[in-house]
Amino acid sequence: MVHSFRNEIIELGAQHAVVISIGLLVFLVDKFEGLSDSTNYTITISWAVFKSIYFIFHNFRSITKIVGNERSFNHFIALVSVNIVLIITSFAVDYFVLYKIYPQGFKGVLASDDLSVLSEMLYFSLITFTTTGFGDIVPTANFARLPVSMEIIVGFVSTIFIISNFSNFKNND
Repeated sequence: MVHSFRNEIIELGAQHAVVISIGLLVFLVDKFEGLSDSTNYTITISWAVFKSIYFIFHNFRSITKIVGNERSFNHFIALVSVNIVLIITSFAVDYFVLYKIYPQGFKGVLASDDLSVLSEMLYFSLITFTTTGFGDIVPTANFARLPVSMEIIVGFVSTIFIISNFSNFKNND
C-alpha cells in the first residue's frame, strides 16, 4: 500500500511537472522571440484556463480515490500538500511568463533578474492561493487579473473540497 501511494505521488508530480513545463516553454518561446506578445499571452491564458479546470477535476478525482480506498489520513494530507504546492508553483510560472511579456501588468515587482522575479511570483501565487492579498504585488491589467482570478477559484474550490473530505476522515475514525 505504501508503494502504490508513493507511485501515486510520483505520478501526480509528473503530471503537474508537464503542466508547469508547458508554461515555461511559453516563456522560452517568448524569450527567443518566437511568437508575438499577443500570441504568447493568448497561449498563456488559454493554458491557465485549461490548467485550472484540470486542477479542480484532478483534485476531486485524487481525493475521492483516497477517501474511497480508505487510505490513511497521512496519505490524504500528503496528497493535498503536493497538490497545493504544485498549483501554487504552476500559477507562479504563469505570472512569471505574463510579467516577462508585459511587465506593466503587475505593480510592485521589485526584482530585476529572472530568478528573483520567479521568486516574487511564487510569493504572489502563495498569497493569491490563500486569498490573503497583502497588496504589495498587484495585477494592474485585465490580462493579469484573469489568471489571478482563476487561481483564487481553484484555491477556493480545492479548500472547500479538502475540508469536506477531511470531515469524512474524522467521521470514519
